[in-house]
Formats: sequence, C-alpha cells, structure tokens
Amino acid sequence: MAAEDPFDGVKLEHGTLSLAYRGVSEVPQAICERYGSLTKRLDLSHNDFSSLAFLSAFPNLTELVVDRNQIGNDVELPSLPHLTLFSANHNDISDVEPLLEQLKSNCPALTYAHAETGSLWRAVHDR
Repeated sequence: MAAEDPFDGVKLEHGTLSLAYRGVSEVPQAICERYGSLTKRLDLSHNDFSSLAFLSAFPNLTELVVDRNQIGNDVELPSLPHLTLFSANHNDISDVEPLLEQLKSNCPALTYAHAETGSLWRAVHDR
C-alpha cells in the first residue's frame, strides 16, 4: 500500500494556505511554485519545521504562524517585506534576540510577533 501524501488536498483559499497538522519538515518545491506568490497567510503549525529558508518562495506573506514546530535559535528568516504578524509559540527558541534581530531587519512591516514567553512581542513593539 502506498504512503499517503501529506500534501494531498492542499489548496489556497482567499490568500490563506494551511499546511498545519501534516507532520512534515519541509514544503515541496511544487507547492512553493504553485502557491508561493499568491499566499498572504501561511499556517505551518503542528509540524516538524526547523528551517524556514523556503519562505523566500512566499514573498507576499502578511501573516506567518509556525507554532509547535522545531524552530530553534539558529533559524534563518528570508526577507519578508510585507509580513505584519509572526507567531512562533511552542518551539525550541530559548534566546529570542537572534530571531528578533532578523525580524527587525527582514520584516520591516512587522507589527505583531509572539513566542511562548511573550518577550519577542514586547521587543518588537519597543523598537
């Protein structure tokens, strides 16, 4: 019996692409090419992502939710000039400063950011 494709049934609805609860650690190139430039809101919650480098294929994102993944202190964010909301609750981030610096430089439109401690949100608003 063939393994079930975790991306079966993926579709963009009103600018929102949800890849939540799929147990994946990367997004296939075909999904990036098909939906990347059209996606405004991306939900990657409850997966196994540790890298977000593929987000360069989503240049028009305004909202990104990566709650409950494996995002660590060494995560690298590409430039996301339209991103206004970033949520990274329940990940492996113990030091928010490196992420905060990336958010400040790579996400100039950001108005809301949250990691489970709340310190990331305060730091973005204090800039």
